[in-house]
Amino acid sequence: MEKVYSIGKNFIRCHYLFYLFGGVLFLMILPFFVGLENLDVFQSAKVIEYWYSLIGLLLLFPLYLPDNDTAALAIIRSKRTSYRWIVGIRLLLEVICSLLFLSVLLFLMKRGSSSFPESYFMLRGLGTALFLGGISAMTFAFIRHPVPSIMIPFLYYLLNMMSKKTYFGRFDLFSIAQENWQDGWLLLVSGSLLLLISVWITGKARV
Repeated sequence: MEKVYSIGKNFIRCHYLFYLFGGVLFLMILPFFVGLENLDVFQSAKVIEYWYSLIGLLLLFPLYLPDNDTAALAIIRSKRTSYRWIVGIRLLLEVICSLLFLSVLLFLMKRGSSSFPESYFMLRGLGTALFLGGISAMTFAFIRHPVPSIMIPFLYYLLNMMSKKTYFGRFDLFSIAQENWQDGWLLLVSGSLLLLISVWITGKARV
């Protein structure tokens, strides 16, 4: 348990704190640009689709940032603790933070008398975040550079926003208001698998 705490503390202090502050700032200024009060289900869905998607990507992107430097990665891999175990702890922290931020956003919307199904929005919000985060993680697993790792999922987000369901089908990020539980679970499971596969790939890769 002490080792888990140490790994988590170092990750937050050295790499994740900036992104946490960014997420907090995003949540603080969001009500000034987007109304969170008296929203119907369609308006509430847009808040999650357009804004929480970006917060979720911001919070899940830093998963492999400590491994961007080859020398630092060699030191991490030389430790007795399994590299995959270390990345798994980082991932758990990021998922917890993503859930926390989503819960706060949904709470603010509910407090403002907005109308939406809480459980479904929680599922779709987290599913969208994990799916974009999974694309980011898989990109890093193959390219080993942080810039494409943030740009490719963001490009997916933009293309999806412009084309909607025409090309993206069940992986459409902008269909929350339809309340399709199957698509929600598909995004959640797919995103989780992408993240776990990326951990497996990076665990096998040589420095």
